Amino acid sequence: MPPAPPSRRAPWPVLSLAVMSLAVFFSITTEVLPTGLLPSMSRSLGVSPGKLGLLVTAYALVVAVLAAPLGIATARFARRPLLTATLVGYASSNAVMALSSSYALAIGARLIGGLSHALFWAMLGGYVARMVSPERVGRAVTLVSSGGLLAVLFGVPAGTALGVAIGWRPTYVILAVAPVLLIVLGWRALPDLPGTTGGKEQRLAQVARIPGLVPVVVVTAVTMLGQFTFSTYVAPFLLHVGLAEEQISPVLLASGVAGGLGLLATGVFIDRRLRAGMLIGTAALGTALAVLAFGPTSVALVVAGICVTGVAMGSIPVFVQTATLRARARRARCGERAQRGVVQPRDRRWGAHRRYRRRPPRPGGAAGDRGDAGRCRFRGHRDDSPRPPGPVPARRRPHPVRFVPPHRLRVTSSSPPSPGRASPGATFCSKAWPRAAK
Repeated sequence: MPPAPPSRRAPWPVLSLAVMSLAVFFSITTEVLPTGLLPSMSRSLGVSPGKLGLLVTAYALVVAVLAAPLGIATARFARRPLLTATLVGYASSNAVMALSSSYALAIGARLIGGLSHALFWAMLGGYVARMVSPERVGRAVTLVSSGGLLAVLFGVPAGTALGVAIGWRPTYVILAVAPVLLIVLGWRALPDLPGTTGGKEQRLAQVARIPGLVPVVVVTAVTMLGQFTFSTYVAPFLLHVGLAEEQISPVLLASGVAGGLGLLATGVFIDRRLRAGMLIGTAALGTALAVLAFGPTSVALVVAGICVTGVAMGSIPVFVQTATLRARARRARCGERAQRGVVQPRDRRWGAHRRYRRRPPRPGGAAGDRGDAGRCRFRGHRDDSPRPPGPVPARRRPHPVRFVPPHRLRVTSSSPPSPGRASPGATFCSKAWPRAAK
């Protein structure tokens, strides 16, 4: 029978990824918009800009504390209804924010948004990764993360300009209506993937022992703490440097354009230079924040520093998300090694520490004989293509072989083996046909 033709690669779920990118857009816009509207909101609510900055702090605190527990607690739920619940939370938060007449009510609205934000980002990476094949995860995450870039590039500057022009309350009304429209689109375009019920639940201490995960968490904590501490008060900072309130939106737009350049560079190098890109982005962000911290008096230097932070923040979240997914994928592959066959023993009991040399065929045997099946030593192939046992050309150099106990063999033929020859019906618990040598 001729071999079956290779299956074509599955097409990109463009519409689904576009919907997820729009969800990221509204998520980031809801989170960051108060930083541009801080002066006008402080005058309306009757509190100082420093106290009003707690709206962003409370939002971020809820996300930091509840993201991981919510991700574990909701792992069994279907993905599309869970995404719908997060969008409803965003819409409710923005609606309450638009109607708030006191500082306490505004804090409550932001807490609702922080809870929705924590749940959204806890499920985002896994949902996107299951929409595409494993080798496309990096590019899919980059495409979805472009919604965050669009939020910084257009959403926050446009919201800031709109808030200065018509007021910050109508701006939040628009943000309350937009997620409702996205819910309708999501139910038509997104796949209804089930939750992960087959895996074994793990405690956070066990998750922390996944190789490569702790450095990713440390980089995330340091970079996000520095960036959001600065970006929360970027509007008062620009006013202090000497810019007018109407000039804040163009500066944020320039930072968003710089973030777009960072995201484009990320899409090129993410699948080949993940670690180097993460280190470069972290170093650039730290350098820019250090320059801005010393209080430069030049407006051009301030704008340049903000643009560098935009480049870094356009790349670091994508690098961090992809590194987290790869670390989890490496942990998931740990169990696959037990399924690769008995020709790869995993402990000393089955001879994993031993190496043998190929012996010549037994004198008197037929050409190509390798001894009886009960005393063979086997070596698995490197590929997974089926290869029946047969004559094997002699090698000049010794190579490692592994011992296979006789009771691990499985005979599928009813005919007994001929004397001095391995049974043609003997098969082995491996994806590849092993080659035998006495």
